[in-house]
Amino acid sequence: MFEIERKILEDFFYNRLPKEDWPKAYRLLEDPRYSELVGEFMKEQWQQQEETETTKDEDSKKRLSRLHQQLQFTKTPLTAQHGRTRANPYLTWLKIASIIVLPLLFIVGLYQFNDLKPAEPVAMVRKSTQPGTRMHLTLPDSSIVWLNGDSQLSFPEKFEENERRVLLTGEAFFEVKKNPSKPFIVQTAHTEVEALGTSFNVNTTSQKQEEVALVTGKVEVRFSKGNNKVDALQLTPNEMAKIDLENRQLSKGNFDYEDLVGWKEYILNFQNVGLEDITEKLERYYGVRIEIQGLQKSHQAWKFKARFEKQSLENVLKSLSFTKKFAFTITGKQVTIKL
Repeated sequence: MFEIERKILEDFFYNRLPKEDWPKAYRLLEDPRYSELVGEFMKEQWQQQEETETTKDEDSKKRLSRLHQQLQFTKTPLTAQHGRTRANPYLTWLKIASIIVLPLLFIVGLYQFNDLKPAEPVAMVRKSTQPGTRMHLTLPDSSIVWLNGDSQLSFPEKFEENERRVLLTGEAFFEVKKNPSKPFIVQTAHTEVEALGTSFNVNTTSQKQEEVALVTGKVEVRFSKGNNKVDALQLTPNEMAKIDLENRQLSKGNFDYEDLVGWKEYILNFQNVGLEDITEKLERYYGVRIEIQGLQKSHQAWKFKARFEKQSLENVLKSLSFTKKFAFTITGKQVTIKL
């Protein structure tokens, strides 16, 4: 995992990365999703320095020593929305990276290539949504984004000369302004989606798979399988890519627009969807926490087929309960379904 990102770090550390690609290294150091990768990489560099009897620059070795003393790899749980707990083992790393690692990378590179000077870091903009909300954004290049609930989008205040790259966690729909000389790239924790001028949906909310659904235009989806192997496929309109994160597989198929993109028009479309999948989607859509009481194995066979447009949560649950005969209560942001 993250072989592409690790290669960027290595090339940047040893000054093999072209100047125009240095902003990619900045983003890796800034993005919390890569904090563990960066921490392990710097730890390895320190260990390699310890095994070397001499160094070309005692200053850089002293800085590595100081970094080594400050790297305390203590796991700190973060409690996310809906009470779910996610592990972030390097919570303090971002501060260390911004204060120590970035200058260190420059120093190690500069003592090898004294004529090179680091580029100015690019200021990043972060937009995030709470569960049950949506956001409409216009990017610096006039591309349009609809950000779904419980999601985050990061992008530079000004795009680079050779590409337009954004970082996504959660789900978003993109309408990309056409510019053949400057590809538009959506980067997630596991995938890159490259487009020139098109509209598509990217969903990373599941821990088991990511999805890219193309509405218009053409995109290329790239997925790192490990061992420096990258799978890639191109999509045409009405095709979607599924990235199986457990089996490290990339596949292509068709999709129903309202099923995957209907959230943008406040449409909920369920086609043979199980109860647990429905409740997970309702939690994100309405920003609530749903508890299912009395769930048995027989209930797992339940399948729902329904469509709702701009409906309240109460109306949706009433309609679904008529189909399978269950009771429910709504108390503020807490919903209880009794089977």
